[in-house]
Amino acid sequence: MKEVPYFSQWESMHLVSRFVSRELRAEDDPLWHRSGASTPEEYAQWSPNICGIACLKMLLAYRSNTIVPMLELVREAVGFGVYRPELGDTGKRLHYRPFVHWVRERYGSMAMWWKGSIRPRSNRSCMTGTC
Repeated sequence: MKEVPYFSQWESMHLVSRFVSRELRAEDDPLWHRSGASTPEEYAQWSPNICGIACLKMLLAYRSNTIVPMLELVREAVGFGVYRPELGDTGKRLHYRPFVHWVRERYGSMAMWWKGSIRPRSNRSCMTGTC
């Protein structure tokens, strides 16, 4: 069975514990440029807030063998209202309903809104790659 690739919301996966503990600042991530961010500051603005995008990146890599840079996904998600940076810090949280709409519209996935979380239409169909 094909394994799902792992991606963190930070590009340097071996440094995640240091980012989380704030021992190291995100803008000091030596691999920040792989994220698709224009600057280390843009990367630092988004990386603590995009675990949902990291999950989507894993799904896309698994299903299509395509690795999309995180900030490319974030910019597209902003256009769908998934994130609302104009609202300040609260706007950097993933908004689930727009996320489901975006994933359906853009990727044809059968995600749906379910009691505050996103669930596939059928776990069995997802196991076969048809969700």
